[in-house]
Amino acid sequence: MRVKFRTKLQGQGMAKVVIPHLRRASHEATDRAIQDAKTRTRTTIRGVGLGRLDNAIGATSSLKKRRTNGRAWGAIFARGGIYSRANQALMSYTEGATILPTGGRKWLAYPTKAAGRLTRLPIPRVGGRGYANFKNQPSRGRNRLKFVRFSVNRAALVLENATVSNKTGRAKPMGKRLGRGARREKFVIMFWLIKFTRRAARFNQHAIVADAGARIGVYVEEFQRRNPVA
Repeated sequence: MRVKFRTKLQGQGMAKVVIPHLRRASHEATDRAIQDAKTRTRTTIRGVGLGRLDNAIGATSSLKKRRTNGRAWGAIFARGGIYSRANQALMSYTEGATILPTGGRKWLAYPTKAAGRLTRLPIPRVGGRGYANFKNQPSRGRNRLKFVRFSVNRAALVLENATVSNKTGRAKPMGKRLGRGARREKFVIMFWLIKFTRRAARFNQHAIVADAGARIGVYVEEFQRRNPVA
């Protein structure tokens, strides 16, 4: 957001007093507006059920950067840069997006409760020492899964002859003995597969910023009442 002021001043002495005052007012008002926009954006993100994504929202302005000799400006941004996951998620939730598989894959895979969201594997390139939790994917599993197709855009990876924990819901291949607190299943769906998914826009970021920008004039007037020109 940027704000411009055009004032008709009488006399060089008056200009030396009024112009710095108006410049300060514009920077103060723009900073206040952009902070209001950040707060409203975070509140909206929480309101539409996007979890902790609101923590990725940041804001800055010419006043925060101490660049008050030129035009006043302000900006809302996603921490981590334009290529961060947070920024990409925010863009998809504000503009809508179609999510497609990458890396030559044909399907998007979503683990079920039986597979678990994370899987514990040896840390790569450390000689097999140490373990860490990785995002669960079919290629990282050790079990042989069967591909079952339900429609053009829907399929699943199934584990046959499985043992399922009654406590956690996690599944594993059936062993010789059935452990305590577990049950046998002929098949368990480990991953749902889809070829693409569409994500609808959840909130209008541009409207939030435009509404905050429309209040800059009010904030300038409030600044002038609190700090009158001597």
